[in-house]
Amino acid sequence: MRLWLIYDRDNIPRNQFFIERWLLAGREKGVEPEVVTREEITFGIRDSRLFLDASSQPRLPDCAVIRANDPLLSAHLEGMGIPVFNNAALARVCNDKRLTHQMAAGLFPMMDTVFLGTIWQSEREKVVAMPDVAEGLIGIKVWNCLLYTSDAADDLLCVDLGGRRRLKKKTQT
Repeated sequence: MRLWLIYDRDNIPRNQFFIERWLLAGREKGVEPEVVTREEITFGIRDSRLFLDASSQPRLPDCAVIRANDPLLSAHLEGMGIPVFNNAALARVCNDKRLTHQMAAGLFPMMDTVFLGTIWQSEREKVVAMPDVAEGLIGIKVWNCLLYTSDAADDLLCVDLGGRRRLKKKTQT
């Protein structure tokens, strides 16, 4: 059984520990795991059929673990009959903090949240007067989620762009 571990190239170094564990466990179970970067994959429609090519792989996988943020790739593999861990529906919700907040609403207590437009950084002054969480349109990156505590939100000078409270050093007198 051929298993592709699909990562964004830039994320491989920081995930090397987990990749090595996947490779070791796979080999112990008789699986042929291969690391494939998202950047080497080309996929689309050719001759009215789904296709997928990976420059480093001569054959398609029997299954895939997608650790790259690409719900479209997950859906494409699924459409080709290749089982995917982190399937397209799950990846779409978990990789978009806005959708995560929408799905969780009403299930348990949450902070008030506002979804901002694409120019959220220029709207920073407006955010301070808004609820506790302001999500940008691309909610998958940490720097696009502005988290403000209630007291820090009242004082723009004590909050950095990421919403973290800046602590002032105490001076010795």
